[in-house]
Amino acid sequence: MSQVVVKVDAHGNILCNCHGGVRAAQYTSHSVKNPGREFHRCAKSRDDPAQCGFFAWDDEVVKPSLPSSPPSSPMKRNLSDSLLDSPSIHKRPRIDDSPQSPARFPSTPTSKKKRIDDIVQALGQDDVFASASHSKFASTSEYTLNPVKQEHDVEDGLATPPSSLPRRTTREAPPSPSRSRVTPSSLLASITNDFSRLAEEIRNLEEHKSASNATTNLVDKLETENRTYARPHPDRDS
Repeated sequence: MSQVVVKVDAHGNILCNCHGGVRAAQYTSHSVKNPGREFHRCAKSRDDPAQCGFFAWDDEVVKPSLPSSPPSSPMKRNLSDSLLDSPSIHKRPRIDDSPQSPARFPSTPTSKKKRIDDIVQALGQDDVFASASHSKFASTSEYTLNPVKQEHDVEDGLATPPSSLPRRTTREAPPSPSRSRVTPSSLLASITNDFSRLAEEIRNLEEHKSASNATTNLVDKLETENRTYARPHPDRDS
């Protein structure tokens, strides 16, 4: 006994080969060779040009297994419950994220000089400024700083780094490789390959058409036998 693999919908119903997945109709054979045997065929009429010619015996049908939804993992559910019951989540203090102006401290000569020394030490330029007893900036042969600009930057809490610091440079991306040129021989090989695939598709369509015609003839024969045996017999009525 041959087996036929069919397409089914989400509920396990058999679908025919029509476009869009149409549910196939189910009948019972009353012929002499297959009495009481159920079969499936395209639900469209034989006169409909859109009929796909689908036919399959019910006892030869092989349905694909439907995917089942995986059960929820108890480990994940217990983990989420334990996180919700954790006291650290419920007793976490509320953080006030409203914007506030930063507190400003009174600027004194001592604190200002200390902040300048900290900034210069962080930048690694200790020789820019003079000693703590000197109130003005000292100019050297290597650095020339503007006292007014530096004073404004220190007041805002941000120090302007010297312009002599090296800057990072980004590397340019390498140029992309050039595309291969199309030669007449490669173009001819591509066209020949396309014609070969087209011929293969035509052969497949012809084989499918022959199988569909054979199936249609078998269905017509079964329907003719069903109508013949469904008529009342004159001897039985008498």
